[in-house]
Parts: sequence; structure tokens; C-alpha cells
Amino acid sequence: MAVFACFAIMRWDYVQRRRIARQQHGKVAPVSRAVGVLYCITGSLVATCTVLFGKAFSQLLVKSIDEGMNQFSEDPFSILIVAVFCITLPSQVLPPLRDCIA
Repeated sequence: MAVFACFAIMRWDYVQRRRIARQQHGKVAPVSRAVGVLYCITGSLVATCTVLFGKAFSQLLVKSIDEGMNQFSEDPFSILIVAVFCITLPSQVLPPLRDCIA
């Protein structure tokens, strides 16, 4: 939930900076120090989720392959683990938005 709140605040800040830039016919202002810190906190939260769910996903694969127990058909929670991992993983390798970075 904290990650979504951080994303919402960052988006709100960007919209506000873009609105001010349009009114003044100028460039979008750089982010403030507080929002820059929020970027770091959000990145660390997403990275932590990626590592946590990556470890869980790898354990599901090991049990499915080595022990022959299909972990993906028995428990619906395993589908949630895979879904969260697949959502958070690309966010670690995508480049940041150039206009949001100071």
C-alpha cells in the first residue's frame, strides 16, 4: 500500500509541475528534495518486493521441478506470487522517466 501512495504522490507532483510550466510557458521544474527522497524510498520498496517474491517464485519452481509436485495448480496464492513478481521485475530494469529526474 505504501508503494501505491508513493507513486500517487510522485504523479501528483509531476502533474503540478507540468501545469505550472504550461502556465508560464517554460520547462518543467526539477523535483524537490522531498520528492527525490520519495523516489529513493519507492525504488527500495519495489526492489524489496521483487527480491522477496523472486525468492518465493524460485522456491515454487524448485519444488515443481525437482520434487515433481506441481505448486502452481494446488494453491491459488502461488499465482499471486508469480503475478506480483512479474509486475515488479520489469520496474527494476526500465529506465527512469527523463523529465521527472532533476
